[in-house]
Amino acid sequence: MIIGQNQYPDLSHAAKYLSKHKYLAYELFKKHDIPTPKTFCFHTLEEFQHLWKNEFQNKRIVIKPENKGLGKDVFLETNEAAVIRAAQFILEKYKKRGLIQEFVPGHDLRLQVVGGKFFAACRRIPANVVGNGLNTIEQLIEQKNAEKAVYKAKNLITIHNETSSLLTEQGLEMTSIPEINRHVRLRKAANIGIGGDPIDVTEQVHYEYYALAEKLSKIFGAKNFAMDFVTEDEAKSLHEGNSSLLEINAPSMWGLHHFARGTKRNVALAILDAHFFPEHFNPEAAKYLIEPRYHQKITIPEAPVPYSPHSALSS
Repeated sequence: MIIGQNQYPDLSHAAKYLSKHKYLAYELFKKHDIPTPKTFCFHTLEEFQHLWKNEFQNKRIVIKPENKGLGKDVFLETNEAAVIRAAQFILEKYKKRGLIQEFVPGHDLRLQVVGGKFFAACRRIPANVVGNGLNTIEQLIEQKNAEKAVYKAKNLITIHNETSSLLTEQGLEMTSIPEINRHVRLRKAANIGIGGDPIDVTEQVHYEYYALAEKLSKIFGAKNFAMDFVTEDEAKSLHEGNSSLLEINAPSMWGLHHFARGTKRNVALAILDAHFFPEHFNPEAAKYLIEPRYHQKITIPEAPVPYSPHSALSS
């Protein structure tokens, strides 16, 4: 393969670059008046401290790498000692390129764009189980992983040091039997790769997201990509729902919608159709719906289990 060659014909080099470098994407969002959290890039500890004290002191902030994804090494901190430790860690590990960002409350929303059009949406929820009054947390995890395995999904729930601390915070242990309908949080990050749940909300999103998908497609010169939002209510307009665009992801990450709880959508087939038959592509066509292999009542947990891409925290 030629170095630098773009192996995705419907994806511009600009979109790939902006999906990796989050600060440049932030500047582009601001330029086009797209709501996004206030963000700064820092290269030294002194620069970070200046930004923190002048822009964010006494506020919850997010500290993360400038060019890393998948919820890795993202910190949500408030007090000075923890803030400094997080910044030092990012500077040492990621070649002195970090981001400091305002914390925006809400839940994590992934939108998929195919053929330059809005195709699907899902909430991403951190790994969790729901009590039935009969089984232990350990047994509930085994049951949920068995359900995921039906689809050969790779987002199985694994036990992590973070899991133990979260259970302690909830007054639970692996051998505890949670009461019926109690949601037990097992990880902090709303990341699918570590056992999180994508829940389809395609039918609920406000029409402004459709328009934004087409707008970003033209700006980036890309037809297939994903957008990550934090929002309080995706059924409302961007302003009314307090929605903020965090980043774009390119190329498309179709697995979330293929394995989503609720309605499952075949993004891979849609991408092929949009590429080879663009004049006939209809993102709402019934053929993109995947028949579920088992039926499960879908509930979206409410507080006190908070969901946010900013909750992709490291201990």
